[in-house]
Amino acid sequence: MTSNLNCYNPWYEEFLKKNNWNGVTCTPNLTSTLPKRNINQVVGAVYALAYGLHSYLNCTSEKCFTLSDTIDYKLLYNHVVNTSFNVPTSNYRVKFDENGDFFYPAYEYIFVYKNNFTKFGFWEYTFNKSAVLDIDKNVIVWKNNLQPKSVCSLNCEPGTYRVNSSISKCCWICVQCPHGSISSSVNQYECTKCLITSLENSNQTQCIDLSEVSLSIFSTAGILIIIGSISGVLVVTLVLILFFIHWNNPVIKSSNREMSCIQLISLKLLFCVAFFYFHRPTPAVCMLRTSLFGFLLTTVVAFVVVKMYRLLRVFNGRFTKVSKFLENKFQITFTFSLVLIQTVTVIVWHAYYPTRVQTIPNSISNEFYLICNNEKTVFIISLIYFFILAIVSGCMAFRARKLPENFNETQNIGYAMFIVCVIWFSYLPIYFSVDPHESVVAFLCTNIFSCYGMLITLYAKKIVYILFNRGLNSVEFFHTCSSENVLHNFVEKVVLEDGSTLNVVRNVIIYNTNANSDLAC
Repeated sequence: MTSNLNCYNPWYEEFLKKNNWNGVTCTPNLTSTLPKRNINQVVGAVYALAYGLHSYLNCTSEKCFTLSDTIDYKLLYNHVVNTSFNVPTSNYRVKFDENGDFFYPAYEYIFVYKNNFTKFGFWEYTFNKSAVLDIDKNVIVWKNNLQPKSVCSLNCEPGTYRVNSSISKCCWICVQCPHGSISSSVNQYECTKCLITSLENSNQTQCIDLSEVSLSIFSTAGILIIIGSISGVLVVTLVLILFFIHWNNPVIKSSNREMSCIQLISLKLLFCVAFFYFHRPTPAVCMLRTSLFGFLLTTVVAFVVVKMYRLLRVFNGRFTKVSKFLENKFQITFTFSLVLIQTVTVIVWHAYYPTRVQTIPNSISNEFYLICNNEKTVFIISLIYFFILAIVSGCMAFRARKLPENFNETQNIGYAMFIVCVIWFSYLPIYFSVDPHESVVAFLCTNIFSCYGMLITLYAKKIVYILFNRGLNSVEFFHTCSSENVLHNFVEKVVLEDGSTLNVVRNVIIYNTNANSDLAC
């Protein structure tokens, strides 16, 4: 800035007088240099006053419409602080806040484009610390015409949820939704958990309903199970009818008619257990089908145990006189006392651990299963008790292997227990290694096979004798056959007249045409 310019400025002398600079005159050769960084500020101040006067005097590019001899400095001040402009030939911006404080840039943002520095924005604040960020997006030239996304402003896409930063509320991070939950919109603050019968998709943006897998009467496995169960029920029914028709047949009487009928009815109901598994699981259905299976299976085996126990006592000379144990009422009561042990155990278990229906999803096949929560435990309890009774009856059958040859019941019982134990032992690895649906199918098939095994080994030979060997079913043949094979013998001491003793071996045959006998020819 040179003094030569100020010599023609009418305000220059007024400025000198106002500041009592009376000794200062206009010297054209006087020069003074301002720091370069302050030039824009001085020019900005002059322009601010000029813009303020321009607005105050209501001027256009040609003339001013508001002229007066006096100036309202307060009004002029308001016009000045309301101006906003860029200093010509520079990027210096002049702006005031509502208090008249000057906004000054804290940062100026520039970028290099074609070897030139271009300002595209600034961040400025006043003395009272109010800040303004101004970015001219039209000036910026983005690489590949793609604007990069700020980390703090990145939207959380569906499948994630938003977690605000503890440092700044303007920043956040996107977290993947946990397994089994989804988010379907942008910037969700929490994920929605899918139902147990549904599964999230790969992007975790929606829940997909799973299909229920259950035993159906229209499936191949269901049809085969129904055919096997109904066939078993019909066969057992025919055997019962045959027993009632030939009620006084010696072969039927020798196998204890009443106990055999109860055993056959239990087998018949055991075939019917399969039908409960076609119903949708509920707590009542779960408790009924598990308890009923254990009760019926134990009943069938308990009658076998009682029969074997009575035979051993008879043939081992335990009954030298008529015993109450030979009465059917006592034997049936004793049998159901064995069944009662298993039944009470299951009832107590259900009381302490109530039955509930659980949903087991399968994410691989997009399916789910409905299972009974304590079905496996009740099944194991019933099966353990069954194995105990089966092993006991098998051991007694082995001890009775030397009974009279015309008595075939012990051999049949031994075969039946061996076959049934092998079948159920073979099922156990399948039970613990397959999915719930396949486990139910395998269980019902195993139950049907075991029922057929007991039915054939225990009653097939009797049916053959009744239908095809009528000559062997007469009372005369039965009496002769029984007389040739005594039940047992015992030694009795006989006192002679001279006082000496003599050991006499007596053969005992228990035979009563009006009562049940354990003999079979």
